[in-house]
Amino acid sequence: MKDRPKRSSERQPGLQQGCCRCLSSLLLLGSVVFFLTAARAQTGTPREYELKAVWLYNLLKFVDWPADVLSPQSEAFTIGILGDSQFGEALDRLREKTIKGKRILVKHLAGPSDGRDCQIIFICVSEKERLPQILETLKRTRVLTVGETAGFAEEGGIANLIAERNRVRLEINNSAASRSGLTISSQLLNVATLKDS
Repeated sequence: MKDRPKRSSERQPGLQQGCCRCLSSLLLLGSVVFFLTAARAQTGTPREYELKAVWLYNLLKFVDWPADVLSPQSEAFTIGILGDSQFGEALDRLREKTIKGKRILVKHLAGPSDGRDCQIIFICVSEKERLPQILETLKRTRVLTVGETAGFAEEGGIANLIAERNRVRLEINNSAASRSGLTISSQLLNVATLKDS
């Protein structure tokens, strides 16, 4: 007698997990391709900070903020840049896009306390020496902290963008996100390296 094919509910959990990870990767890849079309037309190949700008776009897309911080009626997401930015025109392309019907605003901050109305604060590598004080200032806020230095997530930052071998890898400290009241989509967690502080 022939073995009956397994129903979807009987398939191995590893296969389902692999399919979810593959789907998440495809969704993020679609965002990357869409975002970089204009960049490639202008510069030939995407640079490190163009890829980091793509990750900022995806963080806005796949993270939920509490309603008392970002209501459905809010008109814009705000990204704050703290330190000496190397983004150049990549951030200008973010301003041209919308997510969930909201515009994207970008502003440069003199200090971490200036960014309490931001959804994301990107902490540039120039602020490495002040990082412990910056994270201490922001840890009780509903702000998604994003860094670009080794050990950022382990020190309590929420997301870290690490450049290596012509790509940018995402690290996430989901415990830090939860402490800030933020919910990160499983689609994003599936493509990130998870860290803890």
